[in-house]
Amino acid sequence: MAGRSGSVWLGRPTSSLRYIVYCRMFALASFIRLTLPDATSDRWLPYWLMHAAGAVLVGVNGSLLGWCLCALGTGLPLLFASDQLTQSAFLFLCALSAAFCVAAARRGERHAAEGLPYVVRRLTVMTYAIAGFHKLNRDFLDPTVSCASGGLRILAENWRLPLIDRMSNWAGFPLLFVCAELGLVVLWLVRPGFGLVLALLVHLPLTIIFAPAFAFTMATGWVMLLTDADLRHLGRTLRKHRVAIASVGLALAALSISRYGAERWRLEADWIVKEAVLWVALVAVVAAWSVPRASGVFEWRGAWREAAGRGIKGWTVAACGVWLLNGVTPYLGLQFQHAGAMLSNLRIDSGCWNSLVVPEAVRRRDPYVRLESVDYPDPERRAAIAARLWNPNALWHARRAYCRERGGVQPALVVSGSYAGRRFSVVDLCRRWPLPPVRLPGYRGFQVNLQRQCPQACVH
Repeated sequence: MAGRSGSVWLGRPTSSLRYIVYCRMFALASFIRLTLPDATSDRWLPYWLMHAAGAVLVGVNGSLLGWCLCALGTGLPLLFASDQLTQSAFLFLCALSAAFCVAAARRGERHAAEGLPYVVRRLTVMTYAIAGFHKLNRDFLDPTVSCASGGLRILAENWRLPLIDRMSNWAGFPLLFVCAELGLVVLWLVRPGFGLVLALLVHLPLTIIFAPAFAFTMATGWVMLLTDADLRHLGRTLRKHRVAIASVGLALAALSISRYGAERWRLEADWIVKEAVLWVALVAVVAAWSVPRASGVFEWRGAWREAAGRGIKGWTVAACGVWLLNGVTPYLGLQFQHAGAMLSNLRIDSGCWNSLVVPEAVRRRDPYVRLESVDYPDPERRAAIAARLWNPNALWHARRAYCRERGGVQPALVVSGSYAGRRFSVVDLCRRWPLPPVRLPGYRGFQVNLQRQCPQACVH
């Protein structure tokens, strides 16, 4: 890494086009992630600064120090700042893999230029496969409660198109969405260039209705599914036809955005900008397929033909193994967030288990607390508390907030319920905690808005 790349910590490890594009896409995805509401809270400040500084260094030259800071800036909030997003865990694992590959690149460029893509494209495809697998449950395939149908209703409301609203009631739409998501996995494996088109078509509506940052996070992985030849062809197409691509893309964006009400412009202007970027990207990719291509561009299998050294293969097995184990944690009752299960309608609690593939017998424990009675002063709030599923961390935070507000004036909080097959009752929850100690209060492993009743309409 000496010479052109400078020092071990601050130098660029390779001049590979794909590596440079990946670094800049990772930096963009990082800053978009850091604009989400949770990341702007005071407790995120040290992690925000760490992640932002790392993203700057990564965007400039993909240095080892930048990747280490990004790994810390994405990993620590998962443990200490209630970061609940799968995309954050994905960014963390990719940043950690990049740090490993760049450190290994001291023995030659190949580790960063070919080793990192080898790891990231497998993590990317696994992410889509895991997300699709989670959706193989009764509730996701039920249009009355499915997140797929619910999302389509929100899209119909945004665009004010009754036809789309009627389509949301079609029993086959949730299954169609699952087929698209799992079909994307197949395309990524056999024809990555065409998978890029389908990925943008899938992520555009998701960006409009649910996920303003997720497409940009996964786009970092899309880069690694392409070859340098693919990227050069995309770049040439964009430069040569930039006026036409921008005009058509922005026209489609304007057509979509013109359907929104003024309230969305006021509250979600950043979402609108991100949507416009994706429209232009979609047009650019379609244009790249439409114009003449040199031999070797958008080939069958594409980047999957590339090899990697033994050390990279060993790291890849470890990273993908961790990602797979993370993906199955909901079925074991160990966590729900960070595992690709958001917007999947998956239920893992006793009485509501709904997976069509995984039997309930694999669950090691039911991770939820059920409150049978709560002597809360407000009757309406009392009923809402009893109707909700709690996990120990969420109940611990709610208890702390209530007891702090009480200040010794309000009456004792008498609570009874059950957890892990054991019943408990306390005369004042503020004075005695009846559950196992909460060792990581800043770790959010489970949804906090889940009801005991099922089925429940889509929970984000």
